[in-house]
Amino acid sequence: MSCASPVPCPTHLAPGGDAASGPGFDQELAPQLAHLFAAISQPLFATDREGWLTAYNPAAAELWGWSPPLRATRWCGSEAIFAADGQLLAPEQYPVARALAEGQPIRGVDIVVRRRDGARLPLSAHACPFRDAAGALLGAVVLLLDTSGQRQAEARARAAAIAKTRFLSAMSHELRTPIHGILGLSELLAATAAEGKRLGAEELSWIEDIRASGQHLLGLVDDAINFAQASVAAARPQGPRRSTLLGKTVSDVASTVQPAFARRGVGLTLRGTAGAASAALDPAAARQALLGVLREALRHMPEGGQVTMEWGVAAEKGIAFVHVACPGLTLPPDLLADLDTPFAGADRDTYARGLEGMGLSVASAGELLRGHGGQLLIQAGREGAAPGFHLAMPMAFDAAPPPAAHAPPAPRPGTPARASFPLDQVMAATQDIILVTAADLDTPGPTIVYVNPAFTEMTGYPAEEVLGRSPRLLQGPGTDQEVLRRVSEELRAGRIAQATVLNYRRDGVPYWIEMRIVPLRDRRGTISHFAAIERVVPPVVMPA
Repeated sequence: MSCASPVPCPTHLAPGGDAASGPGFDQELAPQLAHLFAAISQPLFATDREGWLTAYNPAAAELWGWSPPLRATRWCGSEAIFAADGQLLAPEQYPVARALAEGQPIRGVDIVVRRRDGARLPLSAHACPFRDAAGALLGAVVLLLDTSGQRQAEARARAAAIAKTRFLSAMSHELRTPIHGILGLSELLAATAAEGKRLGAEELSWIEDIRASGQHLLGLVDDAINFAQASVAAARPQGPRRSTLLGKTVSDVASTVQPAFARRGVGLTLRGTAGAASAALDPAAARQALLGVLREALRHMPEGGQVTMEWGVAAEKGIAFVHVACPGLTLPPDLLADLDTPFAGADRDTYARGLEGMGLSVASAGELLRGHGGQLLIQAGREGAAPGFHLAMPMAFDAAPPPAAHAPPAPRPGTPARASFPLDQVMAATQDIILVTAADLDTPGPTIVYVNPAFTEMTGYPAEEVLGRSPRLLQGPGTDQEVLRRVSEELRAGRIAQATVLNYRRDGVPYWIEMRIVPLRDRRGTISHFAAIERVVPPVVMPA
């Protein structure tokens, strides 16, 4: 009788059953025993005294992945049984075999069974022999308990204990060092003041050391807070995702970290794909993840090194990405791979002592990305590729909503919408540079008809000094004329032009901008003006 038939019971006998298998069961109890087998949700099976399978319930068949034939299958329906440590067990080591051989219950044995499809499941086996009224051994019943949940909980508990140990180890070291420095230098300053001495160069350097130690302490606290916030954000159910323009985020982050890179003598280059690369990720989360990766990269870059951030999309995979390449990274590959492990800095004693931080920056970035459906990949730099970090995020697909059934007709192309708010105040308040010119592109060039305050703040030119003049007054010896020629061609064709160019302030100081120039059309659809929206990029950013 197989499990596909009505629920098997211990009273079932295959043809040719021996005397030991039959009289041991009260035939009147057979239906009740059958219902009992079926009612038990855990895998349960029985064997005769030789170990041949005589009964099993549906849960056992589901566990094994098939319905083994009774009286033709010995010991159990699994393909193989392993000990908890992964060692393959011989049949005589199976819990049911031991219960039959020893004549006593074998309880709570941790095993791993292999199903017919190759899957392995952790279980706790409880085998108990049963006898007839005279005490003769008839067979054994085996109950299997799924321990996967328990093992996962134990694994989480072990991981939490390890994380706690790492945290305490890292914090005790990282906090103790600057605190000792602050206390020691403070005592020296106090002693100097008590002696009535004036503070000299050495004492002033102590004050600077105290300030640096205080900043280090603040950074440690920020590390711990950022990681906690990232972990909470990753565990929190996510609502509708906002989109992030990667080019803008990368540029903003580069502006933030550029001073720190300059102090360490490390270069920073940005490279972006043409067009808008948009990720379905909250802008604040994208910024925090990228800052965390760059902060950790800077800790391990040699003086004179170069970090490159490249962003774009893999449309066929629905992925937006930022790749941070760090050639020359001094962290060994095996330690680099551990950076996504919280508090991994505590395990880098032989290498990283003296470096600031607790190894949380990259781990925080990983938590944030995974919590928003993304992924952080660490590249060890083997096989000729530069080491670095690959931040992958879901790509944002911006689709216009369908028009309402009775929506008013859309305005004709080129027809300006009527604003119910003062547009001049919006233009004046934006931090991006906005410059509007007439549409004549021939020499001496288009004339400026409007600039916003951000233009004056960046270039040093007051509006009254540039109105009526050509934007070419901002060009200088380092301006790439080939780039400007391509921009002119795009505008003459009536297309939006984008480029990164080098301009010069009124005082001659050069600065890089990313500009987007949009043709403006009058009511007849004729181009009447060009509007340039410009954003300053860090001086380390060079055009591709």
